[in-house]
Amino acid sequence: MPYIKCTGCGTQIDLDANACPYKGDVGCHNCHCVMEVDVSYDGSGSTVKLKYPDPKQDLSGSWFHLNEVERDCLNEAAVSLGDKAYTASEFMSLRNLESLCRRCYTRLKGKQFTGGWGAILDSFTGDKDFEPYSDALDYFRRVRNRLAHPERVSSKLDAESSYKMSLRLTAELLSSVLKPTGKPKE
Repeated sequence: MPYIKCTGCGTQIDLDANACPYKGDVGCHNCHCVMEVDVSYDGSGSTVKLKYPDPKQDLSGSWFHLNEVERDCLNEAAVSLGDKAYTASEFMSLRNLESLCRRCYTRLKGKQFTGGWGAILDSFTGDKDFEPYSDALDYFRRVRNRLAHPERVSSKLDAESSYKMSLRLTAELLSSVLKPTGKPKE
């Protein structure tokens, strides 16, 4: 019987020999990751790769310091990227960062921020705590401006770049500005 190994946890997943050759998606019953597979009848020449990026794994210890909205946004960004919904992926990466920036504002200024994405970015202009992130924030300002207008649809490179940069900026803001203390949320 042909089988594949889960790219997430290594679990062996048996495939129905009558369904082979098979090209499509397979989900792991153990860790629930989704893989794109191309399996021949005899198991030779098979390919298995993770369909969606895993933000929980990418952010490792920082993941549980995100709030529920931020985690949901990153999960949606990853799934959208895997499903080739590139504009949606970029938009969800931005939503994660907007939430994080609001938390940073609250931490630094001691009050809630009620404005939009552009206004919160403006509030950080010239702020010494955000000086190291000014280039990244400018990049995301341009992404936001591009996404706000329907004339352009995001490319795969746009979405991958924004997703990876949002993960990096998320980790940086958590470790340097928000500096979480105590037990992380599960």
